Amino acid sequence: MLWGSFAVLAPSSKFFFAGDTAYCDVFKTIGDHFGPFDLATIPIGAYKPRWFLKEVHCDPAEALQIHKDLRAKQSCAVHWGTFPLADEHVVEPALELARARAEINVPTQEFYTMAHGETLFVGEAPAHDFATKRPELLQQYLRYHAHDMQEEKRIGGGEEVVPT
Repeated sequence: MLWGSFAVLAPSSKFFFAGDTAYCDVFKTIGDHFGPFDLATIPIGAYKPRWFLKEVHCDPAEALQIHKDLRAKQSCAVHWGTFPLADEHVVEPALELARARAEINVPTQEFYTMAHGETLFVGEAPAHDFATKRPELLQQYLRYHAHDMQEEKRIGGGEEVVPT
């Protein structure tokens, strides 16, 4: 079903497809009952503005939490980079995933992006993780993000303004 999550449980491996989802604690329950998963696909895109999309789409940091809750050995990021769906730039989710991975020390091989049409055997290192292949773009994004966070603190603590 559209937006639905599902698990494929075989004697030799387990796969989880997170669907089109927001973060909630059900992923911890799924991980406790059915995990660990060998591979999960987890959405990272279409998350801005948060006041509007938080209830329907996870951001990259929440996707990392889903990855941890599922106890996935590897996760592949989906739902990003094809066309603009929300207020973030089409490649921002991949860059934000790299920033969030570094913040909590999750290796690229554990949660990665792939090039369109790329294939990968479970357990292999990804060859085309977007941020890894474009370090200059990632550095530019990190500078922008650091400036953005400083500006939010200066303005008033980073609370998002919700239109009325």
